[in-house]
Amino acid sequence: MIGIYKIENLINKKLYIGQSINIKRRWSYHKSKLKRNVHWNPHLQSAWNKYGEENFKFEKIEDCTINLLDEKEKYWCDLYESFKNNNGYNLTVPIGYGRYNITDSGRKALSKAHKGKIISKELRDRISKGNLGKKLSDETKMKMSIAKKGQIFSEDSRSKMSSSRKLYLKNNPITNNPNWVKARIKKVYSLNIITLEEKEYNSQKEAAFDNKHTNPNYISSCCINIRYTTGFCVWAFKKEDLIDKLSRIPKKVVELFKNKYKKLV
Repeated sequence: MIGIYKIENLINKKLYIGQSINIKRRWSYHKSKLKRNVHWNPHLQSAWNKYGEENFKFEKIEDCTINLLDEKEKYWCDLYESFKNNNGYNLTVPIGYGRYNITDSGRKALSKAHKGKIISKELRDRISKGNLGKKLSDETKMKMSIAKKGQIFSEDSRSKMSSSRKLYLKNNPITNNPNWVKARIKKVYSLNIITLEEKEYNSQKEAAFDNKHTNPNYISSCCINIRYTTGFCVWAFKKEDLIDKLSRIPKKVVELFKNKYKKLV
């Protein structure tokens, strides 16, 4: 079941609006977190603790396709104004393409909930062990990729990411390896999955400079089959591999890319 759902407090009629590609599983996730008192939304958790499970109702409110999830979630949040303290429990306001703006009340609630919280080494090790070897599904990877395309970062954010990246490259034994540097100047080929335009570049850096929606690392990952696409293109070290890589992408994913591409060009 793909669509929009709500969690309603039967006492004060406050709502939480959400989206999911598997609504039944999503409700199980919410209930599990709330019962263990570890839900990420402190407003919803506090209400659950106060009123009890029996006073909350979970209900699907609309079916829709994957590419309309953000739009529909925003519609229902605006309709119920569930991001306002008096009306609901949503701490964020959907703005499209999988991105959200945190409301002032949401920011305060999250800050208060995490202030002074110290994660023990034992818990950190358990989290690390739990995520070890965990692989995301192809559908999840594609949704994450589409959501991040066209994302614009502030000057401050770009500066912080740049400093962090430089420090990582400086101390990483892999990136300091001459063979890795040599691979970065290898010729690459791209095939735009929307326009089917093919291009040839002398290096990943040159390719990234020409394609503003990606970077050399993502291009390298595509060439060695860690990623499917980046910058609306499939990439390969050999030109004859492009068609084969394009054929692996599901048709519904290509349609999602087309919708996003139209808004960016």
